Amino acid sequence: MKIIKKGDKKVVGIISKKKILQDALYRVSGFVYPFAEKGVYLLRNTLSGQVASLTEKEWDAFQRLTAEPKDSSFLEENGLTELACLCFIVESDHSEAEQYRQVSDILNIMLSKKPGLKTYTILPTTCCNARCVYCYEESIRQVTMSKETADRLIDYICETRCEDEITLSWFGGEPLLAHKTISYVCQMLKDRDVPFRSKMVTNASLLTKEVAHTAKELWNLKKVQVSLDGMPSDYEERKRYRQPEKHNHETVIRSIHYLADEGININLRINFDRNNISGIKEYLAFLRKEFADNENVSAYLGILFQEKHTDQYLELYRKVFELSRYMREIGLPQGSKDKKQAGFKINYCMADSMDSSIVIDPQGKLYNCEHLPENRTWGSIFDGCTDTELYENLKQPADIDEKCRECTFLPYCTPFYKNGCPGWFEHCRDYMEIKTFYALGNIASTIKTQ
Repeated sequence: MKIIKKGDKKVVGIISKKKILQDALYRVSGFVYPFAEKGVYLLRNTLSGQVASLTEKEWDAFQRLTAEPKDSSFLEENGLTELACLCFIVESDHSEAEQYRQVSDILNIMLSKKPGLKTYTILPTTCCNARCVYCYEESIRQVTMSKETADRLIDYICETRCEDEITLSWFGGEPLLAHKTISYVCQMLKDRDVPFRSKMVTNASLLTKEVAHTAKELWNLKKVQVSLDGMPSDYEERKRYRQPEKHNHETVIRSIHYLADEGININLRINFDRNNISGIKEYLAFLRKEFADNENVSAYLGILFQEKHTDQYLELYRKVFELSRYMREIGLPQGSKDKKQAGFKINYCMADSMDSSIVIDPQGKLYNCEHLPENRTWGSIFDGCTDTELYENLKQPADIDEKCRECTFLPYCTPFYKNGCPGWFEHCRDYMEIKTFYALGNIASTIKTQ
C-alpha cells in the first residue's frame, strides 16, 4: 500500500490511529470510494482527501473485507494495517457521520479567526444590460445604489471589518453598470487607509480599456469571472443584449484582453446546457487560439442551474469531464471557483460563513447569499440586525440529514438544502460519484504512464 495523494494534513492528524485493537472486527469505511482500472487499484478517503494505491494482492484482500468484517489478524496478514490506521478501514461499530462532525468541530476550534468581516459581496446594482435566457434574477427588483447608501456602506465596512486586508466581491445585476459607484466606494476606503482587494462577476460587455485600468489601479481588482455561452451566434442568442450593436461577443472578447493586459486574472465560465453542448468543443478550441499562452486567462465548464433538476443533468456532467480532458489535451488552462479549497471544507460558501462574510444589496439590505433569497434578509447597513431570530437560525450549522448520514460523499456535500440552498439538487450523490470516478481515472492514467 502506498499513499499517492497526501490529503488534508490536519484531518489526517486528527483521525490517524497509533494502534489497531486486537479484539475488534474491522470493515471498510463508508467514506472510501474504490477504483480499479487496467491493473491500477486506488482508494479515495473522502474525509481526509488521501488516495491510496494498492497491489493486486492487497486489492483482493480489500474486496474480501468489503464482503464481511474481519479481525485484526486479517489486516496484518494482508498488509492492510496502515489503511486501518488512516481510517480507510474502521471498527465495525464506528460512526462515520459522528467522526465527520467531530473533525469539523475540532478544525473550527483550531481555526483562529480574527473578529470582524473578511468578505463583502456587494451588489451596486441589480440592473443588467443583458436579458440572459437562463437568468435566475428576473424576479428581483431592479435598483441601483444611491450615494446615501454608498456613504453608509463605506462607514459600515469600516465599522465591521477585520484588521487584515478585506475582499470586496462585486456582483449584480451587471456591476459595471455602476462602475462609478464602485470607484467611489474604493476611493473612499483608500482615503481611510482600509486595505482591500476586489473581485468581480461580470459579463464584461461594458468594459473599456480605461475602466480596465481603473479596475487595476483603484479597485485593486485581482480576479474576474466572465460568463460565455459558446460561439458568437449561440452567445448573442442567449445573452440577448439590449443594445446588441454595442454589446456582443466581439466586445466581450476584446474586454477580456483589456483585463488580461492589466495583469488581472480572468476565469471564463463556459455555460452550457442541452441546447448548446454540441458547439462547446469548437468554442474551447477558439478560446485556446484566441488567448494562446496568456497566463492570466483560464476557463471552466458550468452547467446551467436550470439543468440540475432535469433527467439529463448527469449525462451533461459526464460531458463536463470529457470536455475537461479535451481542455488539457489542447492546453487551455482550467480554473475553478473551488480551487483554493482543495482540502477539507470547514465552510462551503458564503451562506455558512456569516462570521466572516456578508452580502449587501443596492438598498443596503443584508443577506447571507448572493442569490438574495426571498425573506432571508435580517437587517440593513442602516439599522443593523433587525431580525435576531432569523440571523441566529441562519448561523446554525446544518444538521446531517438521515439520508446523508450513510453517504460516501458527506464530507464534500453538507446538506444545505434544509435551509433552502438554491444550489442543492436531487442527484447530488450520483454527481459526486461521477466526479470522483473521473478524478481517480486521471490519477490512474498518470500511474500507467510512469
